[in-house]
Formats: sequence, C-alpha cells, structure tokens
Amino acid sequence: MAFVAHILVLNELEQHQAMYALKVQRRRLRDIYNPFDLREYDFTKLFRISKNLALYIIDKLSNVQRLQRKRKNGLSLQLQVLVAIRFFAFGSFQRCVGQDYLGSISQPSVSRCITRVATSLYEVCLSDWVRFPQNDSERKAVEI
Repeated sequence: MAFVAHILVLNELEQHQAMYALKVQRRRLRDIYNPFDLREYDFTKLFRISKNLALYIIDKLSNVQRLQRKRKNGLSLQLQVLVAIRFFAFGSFQRCVGQDYLGSISQPSVSRCITRVATSLYEVCLSDWVRFPQNDSERKAVEI
C-alpha cells in the first residue's frame, strides 16, 4: 500500500513539474514575440486596426492603474491591449485569442484583459470618441 501511495505522489510531482515547465515556456514565447515587428498589412489583418491606432490606444491607456503589471511576470500594457483588440476585432473564443499568435495566454488571463481594457477604454476615451447631441439643434443636425 505504501508503494502505491509513493507512486501516486511521484506521479503528481511529475505532473506539477511538467505544468511549471510549460508555464515557463509559454511566458518565454510571449515575451519574445512583438506584434509590432509584423508588416503593417499582417498587423492590420491580425487586429483589424493599424499599428498607429494601436499605439495611440496604448498611449491613451498608459496611465490607467488597473492595466499596470501587478506581478513581475504579468502581462504588459501593450499585450493586454492587443489581446483585447484581437478579441474585439473577431469576437472569437477567448481561448483561441490567447493561443493563436500571442504565445499561449490562458483563457482567464484573456478574460481579465478584455474586462480591464474595455472598462479603461470606456473611462478614458468615451468622451473623446463619442459625443451625444446636447440640445435640439444638435439633435436635428444629426437626424439630417
């Protein structure tokens, strides 16, 4: 009986080590890859926006506290924004967004990126990009 328990513990330890190794490998892949190294055409095809617009959005959100790294190995602001933009552009499954080109980002991380970036865009950029008519003359001008 002790032998079986020992084998089970060793098996669990081996699985834990394999998961840790995969996590480290994913992090290395993610950190090496820079989407801004792509040609403009490929970048636009991937995100459905230009590099300049992506950089503008990243710059607008650069002072948002919720998007700053909380851990040494956390996702950068640039990566969080690009993950969210990719999801917004295609409306794909979150798991696919994190695993297709960005070097294996987990689905929960993708979900957090989408939530944080969407909330930040709403708070920071809404007044710059969306303006509703304030009086009757502005409403009539929009109706025309």
